[in-house]
Amino acid sequence: APSCNNTVSSSEEEIDITLVTQLSQDRLWMMKYHCERYGPNSISIAVYTNKTLEDVKTELVDLGCPTTTATVSVVVLNAESHGTAWNDYPVNKLRNLALRAVRTTHILYIDIDFWTSANLYNTLVHNPQIKQQLYQDPKLVLVIPAFQLQRISNCTDETKDCRTEHVPLMPHTFQELSEGIQNKKITIFDPTNRGGHGSTDYAKWFQQPSGSLSPIDCLKSHRYEPFVVIRYCREITPPFQSIFSGYGKNKMTWMMQVIRSGFVFAQLGGVYVIHYPHQLSSSRMNWNTSPKQLQQSQQHQNYNVRRPKQSDGDTINFQNYKRGQTDLLYLEFKNWLEETIPSTNIRVPMCPTAQDDDNKLWIDP
Repeated sequence: APSCNNTVSSSEEEIDITLVTQLSQDRLWMMKYHCERYGPNSISIAVYTNKTLEDVKTELVDLGCPTTTATVSVVVLNAESHGTAWNDYPVNKLRNLALRAVRTTHILYIDIDFWTSANLYNTLVHNPQIKQQLYQDPKLVLVIPAFQLQRISNCTDETKDCRTEHVPLMPHTFQELSEGIQNKKITIFDPTNRGGHGSTDYAKWFQQPSGSLSPIDCLKSHRYEPFVVIRYCREITPPFQSIFSGYGKNKMTWMMQVIRSGFVFAQLGGVYVIHYPHQLSSSRMNWNTSPKQLQQSQQHQNYNVRRPKQSDGDTINFQNYKRGQTDLLYLEFKNWLEETIPSTNIRVPMCPTAQDDDNKLWIDP
């Protein structure tokens, strides 16, 4: 990351924002829509692929992404030589690679399957009040509320993308989002993981004027992992922990470190990201693998396991499973975080009614 001193703004006018994301080759097609919605503004991506950098750039140009200018920065992590298992996608290593090309004061971090509303960049950068607040507090994080498009009824198979059917349903504007919600085609993200985005006040957001900021005074879960606009420079912005790969806790742990480092949060009105209902990744399928003793019938296929009981540990070695391995890493990270960064740095507390998320772990805290 660049030094804060090298990227410091002499005024709020110099604030600019790069969209940062990472992806595997099979999702490169989504860049067409990111470039349409966010372009021609700065985008930095890292691609996990067996193809060369030049091949990827050629594909991006064909998709309408101008890589020949400074607009889209691309870095490639070679999937063959990297040596990672096919179902253990190096997500945080890719995120850090994408961050290296950033030259603006701030980033908007999203995952590739979350598409921005068409007005997001202009709402951020052409609003003097927002830029002034970002300038006055380098540790102000702007939360972009997340929604999800539901799979259409004739494409419930999660091994398929169904692009022809789904892409036209992805909203661009606040009005299109509202219509999708009224028609029950769109919901808040993610009903099955309330901790992930539950600290965002969606009821208030629907009443917020576009471009207004509403502070998030406390957090309902330490699993909070919104998509955010954040200052990007070495002295204050933590990197992603590259030890987390595949599915599970890779972005959440970054956000835990952001929170403990003294950042504060405000949700931004009138803009959003919308999740595309893509096919299940191999990393997600690996995460879903679970002991037969924990599987529950008649449950959603992604969330069909119960919390282990203490007695289950007598017959199951949870470290044979990706989820158990990740939970163990998470506890080690959490201990490191508490030992390394004083709790006195925290500026946004947990809510009195915050949920106890660690009771969902496969490994006892």
